[in-house]
Formats: sequence, structure tokens, C-alpha cells
Amino acid sequence: MDPTSIAAQAIGFLLPFLSKAGGHVMEGALGVVGDRMVALLKARLADDGGGTFTTLESEPGSDVAAEQLQQALLHRMTADPSFAEDLRALLVQADAAGWSNVQVGDGNKNAQIQGSNNSVSM
Repeated sequence: MDPTSIAAQAIGFLLPFLSKAGGHVMEGALGVVGDRMVALLKARLADDGGGTFTTLESEPGSDVAAEQLQQALLHRMTADPSFAEDLRALLVQADAAGWSNVQVGDGNKNAQIQGSNNSVSM
């Protein structure tokens, strides 16, 4: 998996995790993976003061913050291929725990729900 795909998928995983919009979907094994990803990003992005991650953490609905973090992830993965591998491994764990999110293009919207008698409006 290339760094651009890793960064995009990491952002796709983090947004519902940080906003708590994932609700029960982000409990259990997925919650553990989310906590590990947050810890990894805070540790590996610490040299920028953690600003790019902290901004998204405090404003998970911000497209600007998501784009800034994605660019920071790309920069860090280019400089440190082991970081790309660590992040990819977490995405594999998330997939194994039941998470999937594939979006291609601009302006996409996505919802994941679990259970019965649910409805989604976008």
C-alpha cells in the first residue's frame, strides 16, 4: 500500500473515531486500534508540536484539519518508512476487526451503521 493510500485510510478511520460518530462501531477491538493509532500519531508527529493531530482531535469535522494531517502523514511517511509500515499494520488490524472504508473521488459521504432498525440521512 502506498503512502497516499495509507494516509487517506488513516484519516478515514480517525474521523469517526475522534468525533465519536462511530458509536458502538468503534468499541471493542476497533476502539483498541483507534487508541493505538492516536498514540502512534501523537508520538511520531511530536516534532511539529503535535499541532496537526491536535487540531483534528479538537475539530474532527474540519476538512482543513483533515487535509493538514493527511499532508503531515505523507511527509512523515516519506521521511520514515517504518512509520508507514506501523500505520499500515494498524489499518490491517482495523480491517481484521471489521472496519472498512473505501472512498474514491471528491465530496464523498459515508456512513457505517450496525444493528437493526437504523436509518441514515445525508
